Amino acid sequence: MDLELILPVRNGEDGVREQLAAATTWLLALGVAAGVAVVDRGSSDRTVEAVDEFAAQTLVPVRILGCSASGWGAAALRGVRTSRARFVVFTETPDLADRIRELDHAVRVLDSGQHIVCLGPAGRRLTVLQRGVAELLFSDELPDDAGFVPRLRDIPRYAGIRMAAHGSSRATAVDATLVRSR
Repeated sequence: MDLELILPVRNGEDGVREQLAAATTWLLALGVAAGVAVVDRGSSDRTVEAVDEFAAQTLVPVRILGCSASGWGAAALRGVRTSRARFVVFTETPDLADRIRELDHAVRVLDSGQHIVCLGPAGRRLTVLQRGVAELLFSDELPDDAGFVPRLRDIPRYAGIRMAAHGSSRATAVDATLVRSR
């Protein structure tokens, strides 16, 4: 699998089907092998059942797993650590249909040698990372929500990690990036 959307949820029974419908439509349009990992953060409603019902009806692989640690970041790390995809994606916005061009561009930027791509302003941010880099960063500092921009501290562990970031939501704007190299 090339790409996996990590979607931490808690008590999302009412909205998770719509989120998954948007996400799977989005991922099918991308044209790469992609899936969704829903990480349940201890829901007390029927979130798990809703995800299972949706997963049985879609062409995109959807898996659900639990996370006993609290917080969005712990769930994100659980999703990353169990993923087999080359890249993982996090997004703040449920309206994914209009973001396919951005995601396609982000994947091409990652394929060209970047390790992290962040697109869009706060509230609409799309963050795509190489899975191994995500695991390394999240092991040091957990993000607090889907709109995170990874902090690359000047330490030997992070030497050589390259990040492209742009505040515009237009995919073409990512070419004017801030790149941190070795």
